[in-house]
Amino acid sequence: MSTSNLIAVSGVDLVKVEVWEEAYSKRKAVIDTADFCPDAITDADTESEILNALREINRLLKLAEDGRKEAKAPTLDLGRKIDDAAKTFVDPLELAKKRLSGIHLRWVTEQQRIAREAEAKRQAELRRQQEEAAAKQRELDRQAREAEAAKAEADRKAREATDAKSRAKAQQEAREAAEKATALGAQKQKEADAAKLAQDETLRAPAPVAPKPAGTAVSNPWAFEVLDIKALHAARPELVDLIVRRNDILTRVRHGERDIPGLRIYQDVKAVVRT
Repeated sequence: MSTSNLIAVSGVDLVKVEVWEEAYSKRKAVIDTADFCPDAITDADTESEILNALREINRLLKLAEDGRKEAKAPTLDLGRKIDDAAKTFVDPLELAKKRLSGIHLRWVTEQQRIAREAEAKRQAELRRQQEEAAAKQRELDRQAREAEAAKAEADRKAREATDAKSRAKAQQEAREAAEKATALGAQKQKEADAAKLAQDETLRAPAPVAPKPAGTAVSNPWAFEVLDIKALHAARPELVDLIVRRNDILTRVRHGERDIPGLRIYQDVKAVVRT
């Protein structure tokens, strides 16, 4: 037994397929008779000549077809025997494969679900960090605007002060407001740098993936399920093939229907020469 071919048929290369020489002689005679027939029927005699030639052709065609079927019958039976032997051998394997493949598929599906949830959490954490950083920046901007407004107000008071004490107080307030604005600017930059570091750390973390043992492959091909073929055809007719039910149409026509929208119903002409 070959390890690469578990099922083998011997002796097939010894089978010879041939057509008897007598059959070729008969074919030549029939074709010669057909070649001598007139190109058009002009009377009953020429029609009879053509019909006789047609009968001989049909008879030889039938003999060839019958011979083909008879000669092929043992090979068809052999093919069925080969298929039955293979099926008997592989059926238990297919059952075991189906059971284990189902178990593995459920595991892979669950691992992919876990990986998707972990990645969703990672993305959610990144969005949270970004939103928190943006909120801090907005708050620092607000405080900086207030500090600038306070400085501008203190500068105005200093300019409008009528005595030295009021002027000194206003100038002190202006210095404090300026120092606060400077400190807020530095804090804003510090917060931005810290937020970037945190986000970079989250982004550098490897994306969660489902485990994949060596020798396995997992794919996620797109698929679809037809829920309503009529609705699909109404919306996207180019995605649906319409099939003409020929036998059903002929049955209705034979029962008397002659007016079916989309059809031209007529009687064809066929002539059959019997052997």
